[in-house]
Amino acid sequence: MAIRYAYEPLKMPTHCDGCGAAYSLDHALNCGVGGLVIRRHNEVVDVLCDLSAKAWGESAVRKEVMIVEPEEEGEKGVRTDMVVRGVWERQKDVSFDVCVTNAGAPSYRKQSTASILKSKAKTKKAHHSRLCEDKSIHFTPLCVTVDGV
Repeated sequence: MAIRYAYEPLKMPTHCDGCGAAYSLDHALNCGVGGLVIRRHNEVVDVLCDLSAKAWGESAVRKEVMIVEPEEEGEKGVRTDMVVRGVWERQKDVSFDVCVTNAGAPSYRKQSTASILKSKAKTKKAHHSRLCEDKSIHFTPLCVTVDGV
């Protein structure tokens, strides 16, 4: 809530739990190793799952679904954040994969927020669309910024 209204959050740690660097709000929003990146992603997914369950029923919502199982031990498969039945078409599953990004990161300074989100969605589609189509599942990327865009 503090970030949304441009306030510095209270009681921030002195060092990052992931990489050990000095902690600041900017570091927390950009560090790919620390726990904040994963927590903010999971919080968005949890809220979307709760809202989807209220709209389409709890039996229609599945979280952390494997789209492609790993073929060998130690190999990674392809998973999606949530699958909901009946969103775009009756009795058809839709895979939703979430991306939460900091549009204010130094690497994005010369890009508009819209172009950043469009690029993230394009990357998600390139990774998931064909795999979902092979399983007769619609795919929809959900890309947002840390400040609510």
